[in-house]
Amino acid sequence: ANLSKRCFLEVSAAAKRLNDVCFLSSNHLLATAGENPNNRNVCIWDLHLPAHSACVQSFLSHDYGAHSVAFLPSEGLIVSGGHKGAINIFDLRKGKLLTSIPNAHSLNVKSLSVDPWSDLFVSGSTDGDVSLWSAKSFQRVHVWENAHEKKKIFLVQGGAAVSTYGVMQVALTDRALFSVGVDGRLVRRARG
Repeated sequence: ANLSKRCFLEVSAAAKRLNDVCFLSSNHLLATAGENPNNRNVCIWDLHLPAHSACVQSFLSHDYGAHSVAFLPSEGLIVSGGHKGAINIFDLRKGKLLTSIPNAHSLNVKSLSVDPWSDLFVSGSTDGDVSLWSAKSFQRVHVWENAHEKKKIFLVQGGAAVSTYGVMQVALTDRALFSVGVDGRLVRRARG
Protein backbone atom coordinates (compact mmCIF):
# COMPACT_ATOMS: atom_id res chain seq x y z
CA ALA A 1 0.00 0.00 0.00
CA ASN A 2 1.25 3.45 -0.87
CA LEU A 3 0.26 5.48 2.17
CA SER A 4 0.93 9.17 2.06
CA LYS A 5 3.66 10.34 4.41
CA ARG A 6 1.74 13.58 4.92
CA CYS A 7 -0.37 13.80 8.06
CA PHE A 8 -3.95 14.98 7.48
CA LEU A 9 -4.79 15.64 11.13
CA GLU A 10 -2.72 15.99 14.26
CA VAL A 11 -4.24 16.89 17.61
CA SER A 12 -2.77 17.10 21.07
CA ALA A 13 -4.92 14.39 22.63
CA ALA A 14 -3.30 14.30 26.07
CA ALA A 15 -1.08 16.68 28.01
CA LYS A 16 1.17 13.98 29.46
CA ARG A 17 0.66 10.65 27.71
CA LEU A 18 -1.82 9.01 25.35
CA ASN A 19 -2.29 5.33 26.25
CA ASP A 20 -5.06 3.91 24.06
CA VAL A 21 -7.43 4.67 21.20
CA CYS A 22 -10.50 2.97 19.73
CA PHE A 23 -12.87 3.77 16.89
CA LEU A 24 -16.52 4.22 17.67
CA SER A 25 -19.28 3.08 15.31
CA SER A 26 -17.89 5.10 12.38
CA ASN A 27 -14.52 5.64 10.80
CA HIS A 28 -14.32 9.29 11.83
CA LEU A 29 -15.23 9.12 15.54
CA LEU A 30 -12.75 7.76 18.05
CA ALA A 31 -12.12 7.70 21.78
CA THR A 32 -8.78 8.18 23.51
CA ALA A 33 -7.49 7.33 26.98
CA GLY A 34 -4.64 9.33 28.43
CA GLU A 35 -3.32 11.56 31.18
CA ASN A 36 -4.41 15.18 31.48
CA PRO A 37 -3.93 17.54 34.44
CA ASN A 38 -7.68 18.32 34.59
CA ASN A 39 -8.58 14.57 34.74
CA ARG A 40 -10.48 14.81 31.45
CA ASN A 41 -8.71 11.59 30.55
CA VAL A 42 -11.27 10.04 28.18
CA CYS A 43 -12.03 12.12 25.08
CA ILE A 44 -14.21 11.68 21.98
CA TRP A 45 -12.79 13.03 18.70
CA ASP A 46 -14.43 13.80 15.36
CA LEU A 47 -11.80 13.48 12.65
CA HIS A 48 -13.93 15.46 10.19
CA LEU A 49 -13.48 18.62 12.27
CA PRO A 50 -10.46 20.94 12.33
CA ALA A 51 -7.82 20.03 14.92
CA HIS A 52 -8.70 22.93 17.26
CA SER A 53 -12.32 21.73 17.61
CA ALA A 54 -11.93 17.98 17.01
CA CYS A 55 -12.51 17.06 20.69
CA VAL A 56 -16.31 16.94 20.82
CA GLN A 57 -16.71 15.41 24.27
CA SER A 58 -14.54 14.64 27.28
CA PHE A 59 -15.13 12.87 30.55
CA LEU A 60 -13.70 13.39 34.02
CA SER A 61 -12.22 9.97 34.53
CA HIS A 62 -9.54 8.26 36.60
CA ASP A 63 -7.19 10.19 38.82
CA TYR A 64 -3.66 9.71 37.48
CA GLY A 65 -4.93 8.85 33.99
CA ALA A 66 -6.82 6.36 31.89
CA HIS A 67 -4.84 3.43 30.50
CA SER A 68 -7.38 1.77 28.23
CA VAL A 69 -10.61 2.49 26.38
CA ALA A 70 -13.14 0.42 24.45
CA PHE A 71 -16.49 1.02 22.76
CA LEU A 72 -19.40 -1.35 23.35
CA PRO A 73 -21.60 -0.75 20.28
CA SER A 74 -24.51 -2.93 21.38
CA GLU A 75 -25.03 -0.67 24.40
CA GLY A 76 -23.61 2.66 23.17
CA LEU A 77 -21.12 2.66 26.04
CA ILE A 78 -17.52 3.74 26.47
CA VAL A 79 -15.54 1.64 28.96
CA SER A 80 -12.29 3.00 30.38
CA GLY A 81 -9.67 1.45 32.61
CA GLY A 82 -7.65 3.48 35.07
CA HIS A 83 -4.30 3.76 36.71
CA LYS A 84 -5.46 2.54 40.11
CA GLY A 85 -7.54 -0.45 38.91
CA ALA A 86 -10.88 1.29 38.41
CA ILE A 87 -13.22 0.74 35.46
CA ASN A 88 -15.60 3.52 34.42
CA ILE A 89 -18.60 3.06 32.12
CA PHE A 90 -20.02 6.06 30.23
CA ASP A 91 -23.25 6.37 28.27
CA LEU A 92 -22.10 8.01 25.05
CA ARG A 93 -25.62 9.06 24.03
CA LYS A 94 -26.33 10.82 27.34
CA GLY A 95 -22.75 12.02 27.79
CA LYS A 96 -22.50 10.93 31.40
CA LEU A 97 -20.85 8.45 33.73
CA LEU A 98 -23.15 5.49 34.40
CA THR A 99 -21.03 3.76 36.99
CA SER A 100 -17.54 3.35 38.35
CA ILE A 101 -16.13 0.06 39.59
CA PRO A 102 -13.37 1.40 41.87
CA ASN A 103 -11.63 -1.87 42.73
CA ALA A 104 -12.07 -3.83 39.51
CA HIS A 105 -8.36 -4.69 39.71
CA SER A 106 -5.62 -3.99 42.24
CA LEU A 107 -3.33 -2.33 39.65
CA ASN A 108 -3.63 -0.57 36.26
CA VAL A 109 -6.33 -1.75 33.86
CA LYS A 110 -3.94 -2.14 30.94
CA SER A 111 -6.30 -3.49 28.28
CA LEU A 112 -10.02 -3.74 27.46
CA SER A 113 -11.85 -5.65 24.75
CA VAL A 114 -15.57 -5.91 24.00
CA ASP A 115 -17.96 -8.40 22.50
CA PRO A 116 -19.73 -6.25 19.86
CA TRP A 117 -22.77 -8.59 19.84
CA SER A 118 -23.52 -8.56 23.58
CA ASP A 119 -23.03 -6.51 26.73
CA LEU A 120 -19.83 -8.36 27.71
CA PHE A 121 -16.35 -6.90 27.96
CA VAL A 122 -13.05 -8.16 29.31
CA SER A 123 -10.33 -6.36 31.25
CA GLY A 124 -6.67 -7.22 31.71
CA SER A 125 -4.52 -5.71 34.43
CA THR A 126 -0.91 -5.35 35.37
CA ASP A 127 -1.88 -7.29 38.51
CA GLY A 128 -1.97 -10.41 36.29
CA ASP A 129 -5.75 -10.96 36.39
CA VAL A 130 -8.24 -11.11 33.51
CA SER A 131 -11.92 -10.40 34.25
CA LEU A 132 -15.11 -10.80 32.22
CA TRP A 133 -17.84 -8.20 32.92
CA SER A 134 -21.46 -7.47 32.08
CA ALA A 135 -22.12 -3.85 31.10
CA LYS A 136 -25.83 -4.28 31.85
CA SER A 137 -25.44 -5.43 35.46
CA PHE A 138 -22.02 -3.78 36.04
CA GLN A 139 -20.95 -7.07 37.64
CA ARG A 140 -17.96 -9.32 37.16
CA VAL A 141 -19.05 -12.51 35.40
CA HIS A 142 -15.78 -14.39 35.83
CA VAL A 143 -12.18 -13.78 36.89
CA TRP A 144 -9.03 -15.65 35.91
CA GLU A 145 -6.70 -14.85 38.78
CA ASN A 146 -3.00 -14.80 37.95
CA ALA A 147 -3.76 -15.39 34.28
CA HIS A 148 -0.29 -14.06 33.60
CA GLU A 149 2.56 -13.91 36.07
CA LYS A 150 3.23 -10.36 37.15
CA LYS A 151 6.80 -9.14 37.07
CA LYS A 152 8.48 -6.10 38.48
CA ILE A 153 10.56 -4.22 35.95
CA PHE A 154 13.22 -1.82 37.15
CA LEU A 155 13.65 1.28 35.04
CA VAL A 156 16.80 3.30 35.55
CA GLN A 157 16.70 6.61 33.72
CA GLY A 158 17.54 9.53 35.93
CA GLY A 159 16.59 7.46 38.98
CA ALA A 160 15.35 4.03 39.84
CA ALA A 161 11.68 3.26 39.29
CA VAL A 162 9.82 0.01 39.69
CA SER A 163 6.81 -0.91 37.58
CA THR A 164 4.73 -4.06 37.74
CA TYR A 165 3.39 -5.70 34.60
CA GLY A 166 1.16 -8.76 34.19
CA VAL A 167 -1.49 -8.79 31.46
CA MET A 168 -0.52 -6.55 28.56
CA GLN A 169 -3.35 -7.16 26.06
CA VAL A 170 -6.73 -8.90 25.91
CA ALA A 171 -8.95 -9.69 22.92
CA LEU A 172 -12.48 -11.07 22.96
CA THR A 173 -13.83 -12.81 19.86
CA ASP A 174 -17.06 -14.68 19.23
CA ARG A 175 -15.31 -17.97 20.04
CA ALA A 176 -12.45 -17.23 22.42
CA LEU A 177 -10.74 -14.91 24.86
CA PHE A 178 -7.06 -14.21 24.20
CA SER A 179 -4.57 -12.66 26.59
CA VAL A 180 -0.85 -11.94 26.46
CA GLY A 181 1.49 -11.00 29.27
CA VAL A 182 5.04 -10.20 30.26
CA ASP A 183 5.45 -13.88 31.14
CA GLY A 184 5.82 -14.43 27.38
CA ARG A 185 2.64 -16.47 26.99
CA LEU A 186 -0.32 -16.13 24.65
CA VAL A 187 -3.33 -17.80 26.27
CA ARG A 188 -6.55 -18.78 24.49
CA ARG A 189 -9.62 -19.58 26.53
CA ALA A 190 -12.77 -21.00 24.90
CA ARG A 191 -15.96 -19.05 25.44
CA GLY A 192 -18.72 -21.00 27.14
